[in-house]
Amino acid sequence: MRVLLGVFTPSPRHKTGVQAPTGGQQQEFKRAILCVRYITDFALIARYQSHTDSTVQYMRTYLQKFHETKSVFLRYRPSKKSRQRADEVSKELMAEISRRSAADISLPPAQRMCLSEDDQEERAFRINQPLEKDSHFKFPKLHLLSHYADQIAQYGSLPQYSTEICETSHKPLKDTYRWSNHVDTMPQIINAYTRDNNFGVRELNQEYWAARDSDAKAAIETVLRRSGTTAQFRRPKGEAVWMRLQNRVSSREIGNLRDIGKEFMIPSIWDDVVDFFANNVYRSSVDPEADAKASLDHMEVQAFCGVEIPTPEQDVEDKNAYKLQHVRTPGSLSWRGKKPGKIWCGATWPAVGCDVGLLKDACSRFTTACQRI
Repeated sequence: MRVLLGVFTPSPRHKTGVQAPTGGQQQEFKRAILCVRYITDFALIARYQSHTDSTVQYMRTYLQKFHETKSVFLRYRPSKKSRQRADEVSKELMAEISRRSAADISLPPAQRMCLSEDDQEERAFRINQPLEKDSHFKFPKLHLLSHYADQIAQYGSLPQYSTEICETSHKPLKDTYRWSNHVDTMPQIINAYTRDNNFGVRELNQEYWAARDSDAKAAIETVLRRSGTTAQFRRPKGEAVWMRLQNRVSSREIGNLRDIGKEFMIPSIWDDVVDFFANNVYRSSVDPEADAKASLDHMEVQAFCGVEIPTPEQDVEDKNAYKLQHVRTPGSLSWRGKKPGKIWCGATWPAVGCDVGLLKDACSRFTTACQRI
């Protein structure tokens, strides 16, 4: 939730090769950013563990401003009939604009550009009319937000009523179903879940003994399965927290950097990495690009289709508590019947014939290449 506004804000910016937004569109972008800001601020305050009269009033204010600006998203909730009417209006306007452009071919370029902008604004206005006519935000989940402030005043903070605890309890049962042979699954699910729960209780007892007996702590921690892999953990203040690559792809499928480009549908990854190595690792050589290609050709490459990301836990008072999030990509395979997607990929390779220390120094400059990838 904290990163939602930061991700949304740059999305409507002007991109190379795309027509620049008009003045009216820029105003809509600003309203959309404000709308997202108000609802995210409301949601973040609603998750506080304790409240005062001021925080409850902030919630009411942010919710009111959200309702005042939410109309900017109204066009994205049309019915099928509204969408059909908008398509018909769009076709009629495009035909009319084409006829008008043919008649205005003799006008100066600056005047034609002004007329084109006017046509674009008129088209957007006339298409939005049928889209917004039957659209609305009248659904229960949005209405429930109006009761949050009163519920907090009467019964206390909302996280104590969160359904996430029950929802997370479903995951072990779903996992055990996937592990079964899908024949007579109920006993298999119960046995597997019971066994895993018993191991969890035993590990908690071992953690308790390790905390009380310093002599046995080292021996017990070596056999604890839960250390460092629990869904929630904490780190002392100032200690580094690292992401971890997961789900290594078989070496039979990935042998070099070009294979990664094919598997994860990133054809430019070879050129991007060569460019990075040429400008950083081999920048002082006679032919940096040739040396970079020669080095990469002989490097062992490993690909991973998942990453474990520690994120700060928002629902606890401990500022050093983290929750593990997982991101993965199916690569060239379809996922849930949808098109393959290059969601994320990771690649590592040991240094062959170059200075490892130099590679570590260059890691901070790898950000640009990673963004391009």
